[in-house]
Amino acid sequence: MTLSQWIYFGACAVYIGFFLLFLRFFYWKYYSTKHYWSRRPPLSDELGADAPFFSLIVPAREEADVIARTIRHLAALDYPNERYEIIVASDEKEQRNADRIRIHAVQECESALITGDMQAAGLSVYARQMLSRLLTQEAESHGLHTRDDKKGTALFAGLGYGETRRIINYCLIDFSLRDRLMLLARTLRPTTQEVVEKTLSTPGSDTPRVVHISVPCDFDGLYPGQCVGEDVQSTKGRALNRALSALSPHTEMVGFFDAESRPDPAVLRYVAYRLRSASPPYILQGPVFQVRNYFSINPLCRIAALYQAVSHDWYLPYLFRTLPFVGGTNLFISRNLLVASGGFDKCILTEDLEYGVRAYLIWDAWPEYLPYPSSEQTPPTITAFFRQRMRWGTGHLQVMKKVSGMTDVDSWKRKVLLRRLLLKGQAEWIMYQIATLVPPTMIVLWHLGLVDPSAAPVTLRYMLHAITLTYFGFTFYIFKRYSSYIDKHTAPRTALGWCMAYLGLLLLPLAAFLFPFPYTAALLRYSLTERPMCWTKTPRTRE
Repeated sequence: MTLSQWIYFGACAVYIGFFLLFLRFFYWKYYSTKHYWSRRPPLSDELGADAPFFSLIVPAREEADVIARTIRHLAALDYPNERYEIIVASDEKEQRNADRIRIHAVQECESALITGDMQAAGLSVYARQMLSRLLTQEAESHGLHTRDDKKGTALFAGLGYGETRRIINYCLIDFSLRDRLMLLARTLRPTTQEVVEKTLSTPGSDTPRVVHISVPCDFDGLYPGQCVGEDVQSTKGRALNRALSALSPHTEMVGFFDAESRPDPAVLRYVAYRLRSASPPYILQGPVFQVRNYFSINPLCRIAALYQAVSHDWYLPYLFRTLPFVGGTNLFISRNLLVASGGFDKCILTEDLEYGVRAYLIWDAWPEYLPYPSSEQTPPTITAFFRQRMRWGTGHLQVMKKVSGMTDVDSWKRKVLLRRLLLKGQAEWIMYQIATLVPPTMIVLWHLGLVDPSAAPVTLRYMLHAITLTYFGFTFYIFKRYSSYIDKHTAPRTALGWCMAYLGLLLLPLAAFLFPFPYTAALLRYSLTERPMCWTKTPRTRE
């Protein structure tokens, strides 16, 4: 055979090899169903006064768009309200920064009203929105019809310059103008703290205790920790440690959820059941299906969301055989273990994985799979998706570095764990990234005349086509499988819209190339010692 034919057969071998790896999904499905999903016990409706007491912690920074619904959902879980509490941990820096921005926007509005120039080039979008709302309110109070354009600029239908100027003068002579502008600023862009406090002030019947903790700017981030008198960098682990100091004295188990989590209503009943078993677990980690905002995100992110869901559904139970993976949301940890371990590491980006690894190495606590899912969101844009995954990859590398320096633990356990982290981290990232480069490389070589498929039997070609169709068929299947966790309010209203939603799944080859790329980038960036350490906001879809 010629070199071009050998190249073709080599590429076919790689393609078939990765298809065989893909077939593992079906074994993982069998394993997870047999050991967990099909063995969920019937949960008793009568828990009694001795039911375990839970504290559910929700760290939230710049989460005004989603936090109210999350609180309401958690408050409606199928569990006695007097036997659990909800603790929302926000960041005081968010409120401080918002107040500073609001004061500047108010000053911009006052200046624009005095000069009469509502279209000034230097006006921020925030100030334009506030002016639009203010002038609209004032005009309508005088019986004048108004409307807003898409940019938030006030348009007064049928009004001339004189009438518009008169409306502006009404605003200027209003002695409460600054207060009105500040109220508009809070209404247009509320902070997480303001939304939480408003939610708490809304009267509700028969709800659990909800506590709001605002992490001070100078909190050192340790558990139990203290205030040091100067700003400390914000991280999620720092917020979690502050919330741990607010636990009820009755708490037996602490649950952790992200700011947009919607856990299964029966999750607390199942955890209570496990706690009352003969061998209660120290850590339970449930699956997270990040598909709820499916129709509001980029088509490539949609595919990533589906495959993330199926990996948590089928692969995560199998992963627990070799790795103490902890995902940080839909997670439950024994209070005694949290206190003994000193909480979370405030300096690690993936403080959840670090905790699972540390709990195993020091206390021999291994996580157990929790077969009750929580629906969540996937970042809506490619940029946001990339940053989130790169942060996860960087955190994985940070955990490995920390573990390699833990000389006071069992050396054999440490070495085995490091090897597994390497295989599930850098080794897989590089392998899958190389695999994604094979198809475009073959296309280039084919155009250059360096690939000759003529020696391949027709049967092989048909088999390759069948493999490709299998990938697409599987993607359509998991879309249907997790459709019940998708927010139907954002679903297409027409047949054409649904057709486009299905056609978007055909972008699978491009999405497959993007899946490992953030982790490869994290590996390169970490080698250059550029390590993001702040609590990075993951963009949410308004719900």
